[in-house]
Amino acid sequence: MKLQVRITGAEQASADIRAAMHQGLANGIEKLAWTGVGYVQENTPTAFGYLANGITVDFAGGRNLIATIHATPPGEKYVLPVETGTRPHFPPITPLMLWVKQKFGVGDEQAARSIAFAVAQKIAKRGTNGAFMFQKATEKLVNLGPDVIEREIAEAIMTAGLA
Repeated sequence: MKLQVRITGAEQASADIRAAMHQGLANGIEKLAWTGVGYVQENTPTAFGYLANGITVDFAGGRNLIATIHATPPGEKYVLPVETGTRPHFPPITPLMLWVKQKFGVGDEQAARSIAFAVAQKIAKRGTNGAFMFQKATEKLVNLGPDVIEREIAEAIMTAGLA
């Protein structure tokens, strides 16, 4: 997920205003990033919660502020197929059995295996649909972003006593 923000005309501002603008931009990026984590999580299908609960953000500072929303272990291995879906393939039965037990409340081992096998056969024929949770979050953030950044910059300038 990538959302890029550029501020033009800042070079004409005083050093104090530029510093406040930078702080406001950092605050806005942090707010948007954590909002984005929530958007991704709300659109992430859950079986055991490993993927949804493992969605987080890392920040990198410097002149170019970067926030990276991503999945952490153990869910990171599932993030791409859940995001975009899969082509037909025959998945392993054991993880599906755990999912069947959780999803349908099946306690009997043989019944869980039978349902998991039926699910695997369907995936082998059709693949899986993508959830597009990162794509959906990006679309929301693109619309929300400019207002959040503008508000945070204005607040940082006011907090610094420069307005």
